[in-house]
Amino acid sequence: NRAPYSFSKAMNSELVHNYGRWYNLEYSIAYFYNVYGPRERAGQYTGAYGTVVETFRQCAIKHEPCTINGTGEQTRAFTHVSDTVSALLLIAEKGMRDEYAICAKEVYSLNELADMFGMEKQYAPATKSSPSTMADDTSKLEALGWQQQYELSEYTQSNL
Repeated sequence: NRAPYSFSKAMNSELVHNYGRWYNLEYSIAYFYNVYGPRERAGQYTGAYGTVVETFRQCAIKHEPCTINGTGEQTRAFTHVSDTVSALLLIAEKGMRDEYAICAKEVYSLNELADMFGMEKQYAPATKSSPSTMADDTSKLEALGWQQQYELSEYTQSNL
């Protein structure tokens, strides 16, 4: 169940907003979406798809099937770590009293991700805690001058 996570995230954001207003402080809040890239390790973080890119990459390298919970049609915005870092630096420099979503514009289903790695898929029952879509609007971040530089398809092709 993702309700406690979602609730705590909303409450933390509200706390930061209120604290900033009460004490006249500058702040920015950043939300990360499925960050992947160099030095990621499969199983590094908990959660249904915390490191799904690296998990799938490892399955492809080992020629093993990977398990997808549900139909595999749930979609995610996968964001390269370098794009995430450039967004954070920009937010630190120009962001002010707002929330920023750091995510790629393109969304891919888990089936599409598995296909990018050319790996065999096996399916397990869906978990209640896995939302059907995880992506967001990056227009606030783009207004600061951020542009996505890395594409998931390029990463999957060059890292096998």
